[in-house]
Amino acid sequence: MQTIPTAGVKSPSSLRWRSLTWLGLARGLVALLALAILAATLVSLFNYQDFALHNLDNKAINTPNDAWTPEQTQAALKELGWPATTVAWWGFARDLVGLLLVYPVLILLLWRGAGGWFGIYVAFTFTLMGTVGGTFLQPLMAEFPALKSLDHLLGTLSWQLYFLIFFFFPNGQPAPRWVRWLAGAWIAWMVIQSPLLAEGIQLLGPAVENRLSGISSGLAIGFVLSALASQFYRYFRVSNTLERQQTKLVVLVLLFMLAIVAAIPFAFRPAN
Repeated sequence: MQTIPTAGVKSPSSLRWRSLTWLGLARGLVALLALAILAATLVSLFNYQDFALHNLDNKAINTPNDAWTPEQTQAALKELGWPATTVAWWGFARDLVGLLLVYPVLILLLWRGAGGWFGIYVAFTFTLMGTVGGTFLQPLMAEFPALKSLDHLLGTLSWQLYFLIFFFFPNGQPAPRWVRWLAGAWIAWMVIQSPLLAEGIQLLGPAVENRLSGISSGLAIGFVLSALASQFYRYFRVSNTLERQQTKLVVLVLLFMLAIVAAIPFAFRPAN
């Protein structure tokens, strides 16, 4: 019996080993990113009081929303008899709760390697979601201003990456199958718009970039609605009982995170 030459043909076991190696490397990189965020959180925790107190004019941390100025906020806090850094610590606590909510899921995904590449993508997205408020990075951005552009970029993309999951959650397969092309278009648009999202960097001039920013916002809304529609279709037409329970859990987490983000703007309103 003649043996068929196999030179240059990779065995299934070799391909599987390479895939596992790349998956392990990707999990390690996400874990390092998560640890870096935790380290930034600890640095901020020990230095945050002094930072907030010496930066009372910092609108990002010392005002509850865009309707307030730092001066109005300080006047209101003084009238209430509250410390000058109350709003700053409220924001820190809000973001810390979000971090504590996200990281147990992140640890589970990385430890068990759930879902292969899709599980790693979910873990990476959840890692970015832990920095959505930007509070933990504020002291570092004061020392390294270049981080502001990176923070603005990641903060904007993290929500888009999160809703992109809805095309594939919970098993990593698109439903209906044609939405994979829509997801691909969304990813392509995120790559195209990424330079425009880096705060402080203008490549095409203010007028052009403002127009592109408006287009980007409209497309993002359309993509988010289509992702949610995909998840509704999957829930009622495709998912089994276990997958429906997983979907309910994710929706509850999302609603809780939205409630945390909205807590300060609705809690503080300037007098008319």
